Amino acid sequence: MGNYLYAFANGQDQTPVYRREEEQNIKSIGNSLTCYRDLKTDEDVYMLLLLLSDSVAARLRESGLGKAKTVHVSVTDNALAVYGKRGKMPLPSKVSADISDFAFSLYKAVYPGILPVRALGVSVSGFTGGNDQMNIFTDILGENKRERMEETVDKLRARYGNNIIQRATVLKDARLKDLDIKGGHVIHPENFFGK
Repeated sequence: MGNYLYAFANGQDQTPVYRREEEQNIKSIGNSLTCYRDLKTDEDVYMLLLLLSDSVAARLRESGLGKAKTVHVSVTDNALAVYGKRGKMPLPSKVSADISDFAFSLYKAVYPGILPVRALGVSVSGFTGGNDQMNIFTDILGENKRERMEETVDKLRARYGNNIIQRATVLKDARLKDLDIKGGHVIHPENFFGK
């Protein structure tokens, strides 16, 4: 590792240069956040999972990689112990509610709940590439409607800012409602971390 660090520090990066048009092999899309306070209830955890899943789903739709098959959740308690679990969703999706609901079920399965939660992370992988197999047991019209609705929300957020439309659950916490997560980054950290 020392040789790599020396090379990078001295501007000797040997990484090949790619054209902008060349497709990069994206393996996963995710987001994580350390909260300004301990999350003591499942409702608090679900609220933050919704916020993170919204960001992940928007980035997934923007990437054009299709739907995700796998969700991974990571949980850090206030003693800094880290728990993680990954699972395949029943059906691939790019809808934030599907991702957050599945992430919450993974959280419930992996986290013992002894200590309050300090940080959460959500990521998706196993992309379909737009080649989705239909399932006869799925409400295709309802699924298409939810996807179109989220694409409309993406357009509104791109035009007027990420906080133009929010889930009502997030509005219960005054500091969370002012948080603006975009592209995996916190845009207004002073509102979230109390600077």
